[in-house]
Amino acid sequence: MRSYIQVPQQDPDDLYLVPPDSTEWKASRLARLRLFWLAAVLCCGGALFGYDSGVIGGVLTFESFARDFRYGPADKTRVSSIAVGIQQAGALVGCFAVWPVTNRWGRRLAMMACSAVFCAGVILEVINSHSLPLFYAGRVICGLGIGGSATVIPIYMAEMSPKESRARLGSCYQFTYTIGILVSYWIDYAVKFMAPSPAQWQIPIALQLRPLAPR
Repeated sequence: MRSYIQVPQQDPDDLYLVPPDSTEWKASRLARLRLFWLAAVLCCGGALFGYDSGVIGGVLTFESFARDFRYGPADKTRVSSIAVGIQQAGALVGCFAVWPVTNRWGRRLAMMACSAVFCAGVILEVINSHSLPLFYAGRVICGLGIGGSATVIPIYMAEMSPKESRARLGSCYQFTYTIGILVSYWIDYAVKFMAPSPAQWQIPIALQLRPLAPR
């Protein structure tokens, strides 16, 4: 049987009592920089979640979208309800489905898998297939990806950070989620002035395929 001993933790305030040119101070500073960089990269997943949740509202108001997917004003409410709600349903499934993956292969591979699933869903959404069922399928797949990442990313950040920084990093994740929603609204507003065409609704959706961090 293995035996364990408790190692005393250093008070973060004591680091300011160490001379700035000491090895201990430099190592602590480097560790903090790496922690902030890790948080910035991981919070891109929160921004993507917010962007995907917010961008669809503007896309569904474009006449070009309704024309390409061949539905009239009478079906607008139904299409909007399904397109918005079905993504959240996919996210609900994704947050549970990711557990076997993250427990077996680890957090980073789970985040990469969520990113790949999300990108596959975006591709289905952005294709001008004139098929609402295919678009809905893309929304579900996107939901699976962002639901899984929204589960794994906060856990990974908590595991990789000291206890005194976890609350701030969690707040940063939620903050980037709202930033993603804000950016999506402005993107929708910008393409609103484009000539009605498939590109008008494809551009806001396709921007999610930009290389970012693991979702």
